[in-house]
Amino acid sequence: MHKFHYFSYGYPEQPSNSVYALYQPVLECFLLVVNDIDTAQRLKAYAPARYQVTVVRIDQAVNYKPNLIDNEVCEQWTLTNKNDVNLFENDSQGVVVATELTPATNKLSWDLVKEKQWLLALMFYIKFFDQITKDSYYKHVELAMNNLPLDDQLALGPKHIRESVLKEIYLGLDFDTIESNVAKCINSNRWVAGDHSRFLKSYQ
Repeated sequence: MHKFHYFSYGYPEQPSNSVYALYQPVLECFLLVVNDIDTAQRLKAYAPARYQVTVVRIDQAVNYKPNLIDNEVCEQWTLTNKNDVNLFENDSQGVVVATELTPATNKLSWDLVKEKQWLLALMFYIKFFDQITKDSYYKHVELAMNNLPLDDQLALGPKHIRESVLKEIYLGLDFDTIESNVAKCINSNRWVAGDHSRFLKSYQ
């Protein structure tokens, strides 16, 4: 899994920062470790296209240790206080705090590698577009787009590309097709394509 090009271990930027995980109640295991609450909540909002997940804060568990759970092994872990997960309130912004972490025992047959790839790709692009939105270079891109005809602005502008990319991931079923369509969206704008290449090289 760590060789997957969108892979991130999910470690916090600072050891003292909070750590979250997306918990899947049917499989009774974690599918993804996320190092900030905003990204975790947005991933939760997108996930119902495939399955329900709950945001769990894992660093408050009594047996949590730094780097104990990451995106290489997170599906092998679960929480002991599963009853705190409300299956009927997936729209809630609430976060379940794990009391204790324990090895998962669920043996359901499900290709978790592909599910994790889907979530990792989605997390990558959420963070990527957040980054270029904050970057002053992004403002230059937007100004440059203003010099183009309106139809080209709508088709090629970074904001539209962001929406198109997230839509492809949200609705896509076959990951190879998703990647092909996402690449077309990214490469339709040379500024975004350049930023994407640099961000991917630095991404962990």
